[in-house]
Amino acid sequence: MEGGGPLRKIRVKRQKIKNLFLKYPILRRAAIVLGALFVVFMIIFSILTFKQNSFEKDVYAMQTEGVEQFQKRKNKNGNRINNADYTAADVRTLTPRDLQKVDAAEQINQYGAGLLEIPEISLRLPILEGMTQANLSVGAGTAKIDQEVGKGNFALLGHYMTNRGVLFGGLRFLQRGNIVKVTYHERQAEYEVTDTKLIHKSEVQYMEDPEGKEKILTLITCDSSREGTPNRLIIRAKLKE
Repeated sequence: MEGGGPLRKIRVKRQKIKNLFLKYPILRRAAIVLGALFVVFMIIFSILTFKQNSFEKDVYAMQTEGVEQFQKRKNKNGNRINNADYTAADVRTLTPRDLQKVDAAEQINQYGAGLLEIPEISLRLPILEGMTQANLSVGAGTAKIDQEVGKGNFALLGHYMTNRGVLFGGLRFLQRGNIVKVTYHERQAEYEVTDTKLIHKSEVQYMEDPEGKEKILTLITCDSSREGTPNRLIIRAKLKE
C-alpha cells in the first residue's frame, strides 16, 4: 500500500510541473518573466507604501499641531473670519510640497474656527474657515459662509488619506450610529451618522441646506487617493437633541 500522504502529493505535483517545463521551455521562460515582474511589482509597491505612510505621518503631525494651536487660542476669537475663501480654486490632491508651504500655527491663528472629533476612528481635527489648499493641509474646511453648528446643513470638506485618524482618511470606516462631535466658534453639537454614499463631484446639492427644519452634518472627501478621481464620499449625520 502506498504511503506518504500530503507530502507525497506535493512531490508528485512538483514533478508534474517540472516535467511540463522540460517539455515546453517557453512555459519555463514565461514563468521566469512573470516571477521577475512580480518581484519588481512588490518592490515598487513597498516603496510607494513606505512613502505614503511617511507622508501621512507628516500630515498627522501638521493636524496635531493645528489642534494644539487651536486649543491655545480657542477662547480668544469667537468672531467670524471675514477674509475666508470658499471657492476651492486651489484645492487639489495633497502633496508633500503643499505641507512645506504651510505653517500650521499661523493657519490656525488666521482661520481656526473649531474642532471635529470622531472617537470611532480616533479622529481629532481642527476646523478652518474656508476651502483652500492651505486650510485642508491642516484640517477640515467649512464649505459655506455663515454656517452655524446645529442648524441647517453644516458642511465640511477634507482631503482623503489612506490611514484612519489622518484628515478625512477614516471616513470610509464610519457606520450608522457613530457619533461625530463638532465645536465651532465656541458652540458644541453632537451628530449621529445616518448615511454614507458615493456621489459625483458635480452633485453640489449635498452642501445645500435641507428644506424644513432638518439639522444635519455633511462631511465630504474624495473616494480614493487617486489624483483626479471624479467621485466623492459623503457622510451624513443628524443632530442629537
